[in-house]
Amino acid sequence: MNPPVAWTYPDNMALQLGTNLPGQPLTQTDAQNTANGNIMATTLEALADARIPTAGVRVIPTYTPPMVLDCQKASTAPGTAIGQQFGIVEQGAVIRLASSTALISVANCGARSFVPATNPLTFTEFVQRGSVQLQGVVASVFQLEQVAARMMVNLNFNNRVRFVTPIVVS
Repeated sequence: MNPPVAWTYPDNMALQLGTNLPGQPLTQTDAQNTANGNIMATTLEALADARIPTAGVRVIPTYTPPMVLDCQKASTAPGTAIGQQFGIVEQGAVIRLASSTALISVANCGARSFVPATNPLTFTEFVQRGSVQLQGVVASVFQLEQVAARMMVNLNFNNRVRFVTPIVVS
């Protein structure tokens, strides 16, 4: 999956350098709490939609928020250094990391103008993994596949998670 910005965090200099992404929590703990809350709520909602009782169900999400920076937007910063990776966001999800072979000025970062002909960006796909363990659920594999499909839809539309592969039920 490509995680939503809200499930990532910047380094501790983000406010000074302007390297935090819009909507990004400033700490790993906040990103973890947001991700866990979104995953647990979506899972319970999907179980209820499938008419699977949720009383006594325990949802255990496993996801580690990654550190993701933006290019430097603060006027006190010199710009984004050569080779420094920064997140590319589409529809609220961090889909790639980009780096440049030349300094990206604060003005160009703010304008999102990265690609002069002499300075192409290098992109790396940004795919993260997560899992959910359910305890106390009695359901068939078919029902759980329906739950997984519903989770994908809800996480995408409500939380901006972008799935690159379907959720696997095991």
